[in-house]
Order: sequence, then structure tokens, then C-alpha cells
Amino acid sequence: SARVDGLIFGASGRISDAWMIYANYTHLVSEVLQGVSDTDVAAGLDYSRGERLTNTPENSLGLWTTYDLNRAWQFGYGANYLGKVWLNQHSSNYQDGPLSTAPGYWVHRAMAAWTPNRSLRLQLNVNNLFDKEYYSRPRNNGWSTPGEARSATLTASYFF
Repeated sequence: SARVDGLIFGASGRISDAWMIYANYTHLVSEVLQGVSDTDVAAGLDYSRGERLTNTPENSLGLWTTYDLNRAWQFGYGANYLGKVWLNQHSSNYQDGPLSTAPGYWVHRAMAAWTPNRSLRLQLNVNNLFDKEYYSRPRNNGWSTPGEARSATLTASYFF
């Protein structure tokens, strides 16, 4: 069994009539309460007790801001941070020694929207703006899932 205690802070607001900002921060404290059967606990074989959960970052952060240049143009920028994660725990096969971690990473995104009239809106979103190489869901055996490469999406909306 395990426990995760944490705090989540979020804020959003209007800096000016044209500028909005959104931010959130999460802090998690994870702990293995019992990593083996009751029989193994009685035999003193619970090597992961008190350790952090794998793939559970202590810190993560999200920021997003938009600015309305005028009635027709809106621009946005954001960044997400995921802190380092632990990849393994001590076990009967690995009782001593250091635990492995994967580093934290930042991913940036941006958007531009053009609304020439009340009926039409074109919006371009770019994810992973700087084409950062990162890996999600890493495991201690060297396997992980590559993060999303830079991508762009153009959306056209017509209102009637």
C-alpha cells in the first residue's frame, strides 16, 4: 500500500483588460507504506517501506498566458514543468545502493488566433514549441515513452 499527500495551488487572473494569466503548482509527497505481503513484513523483508513511489514527481508546474493585441488578434504562451521522478525502489534483489531518477523537464507551447469577424476564428496551436526531447513514463530498465515532438494544429471555426 502507499500514500500520496500533496498540495495544489492554482491562480488565474486578469493583469489588464487584454492580458490573462493562469498558473498552477503541485507538490506531492509519496510514500510506500507496505511493499510486500504481511508474511514478508514479519520476516523483515519490506525493503521499499518509506521510499517514494516510482513515476510520482514531487513538483510540477503549469503556466499559461494570453494577450489580446486587439479585437482580431490573440496570442498565448505556456510552459509545463514535470519534476524528477524515481525509477526504482529497494527490493529483495536490490537491498542497498542508490536509487535511479529521471530528470525533470520543461515543455513550451504557443498559440495565435485571428478573429476577423463574429463568424470566423482561425487558431494555430504549437505544442513542444522548441522541439525538446524528453521522455515520459520512464522505467528503471531503460525503457520509456518518447515525449511528443513539436506539433502544430490549425483550427478554423465558423459560427452562424
